[in-house]
Amino acid sequence: MTPDQMNRLVENVKKDGFLSQLPFGVKIEEKYKIISGNHRVTAAIKAKLEAILILYIEDIDTERELAIQLSHNSIAGQDDLGILKNLYLQIKELDWKAYSGIDEQSLLNYQIPELVPISESDIKLNEVRLFYGDLDLKQIDQTLELLEKKLIDEKRDRVVLGEFERFVEVMTEIKRRLNVKNHSVAFLKMIEICEEWIETNENDLCA
Repeated sequence: MTPDQMNRLVENVKKDGFLSQLPFGVKIEEKYKIISGNHRVTAAIKAKLEAILILYIEDIDTERELAIQLSHNSIAGQDDLGILKNLYLQIKELDWKAYSGIDEQSLLNYQIPELVPISESDIKLNEVRLFYGDLDLKQIDQTLELLEKKLIDEKRDRVVLGEFERFVEVMTEIKRRLNVKNHSVAFLKMIEICEEWIETNENDLCA
C-alpha cells in the first residue's frame, strides 16, 4: 500500500469510526496475530480508535495459517512478490497450496532481486571548491567558531551541523535573493548573515 493510499484509509476510518471490513487473525493464548488486514489495523491505530472488531480462529497449524494469509493477499493485496514467494515455499501440503489461490507458475518464475552492497569507493564524488583570501577565511573561521561554541541549536541550525541538502537549499536561496552566481561569494554572504545574527543575539546562549 502506498503512503497516499494509507493516508486515505486513515481518513476514511476516522470518518467512519470503525473498520468496514474486519481483519482476520489467529488467537495465540491471550493475543491475536493478524494474518489479513494489517493495513486496516494500522489505519485504526493511526486514527486512534479505542477498539476494533476482528474475526479470528484458534488452533491452526502453520501451513494453514500461511495458506489463509496468501489467499487474502492474492485476492486483494499489493504485497511484495518476494514476500509472497517466500511464504508460499513454506507450504508443503498440496491442498493448502491450492487453497492459497496463488498462481504457482507465475510466482515461482519471479526472481527475488539480489542486493549488491555498495562501498564508498563505488560512489563517484564531486569536489566543490570555495576560494577566499586570508582576511575572508579568517572571518569565516571566527564566525563558525562562535556558532560552534555557544550558538548551536541541533534542531534548527542544521547548516552549521553539516546537513548537505539544507546547506544547498540555503545557499541557493541566498544566490537567488542577492543575485549572486559565485558559490564562494554566496557562502561569504551566509557568513555575514550569521555575524549579524550573532550580534543581535549575543546575550543568548542558544539560538
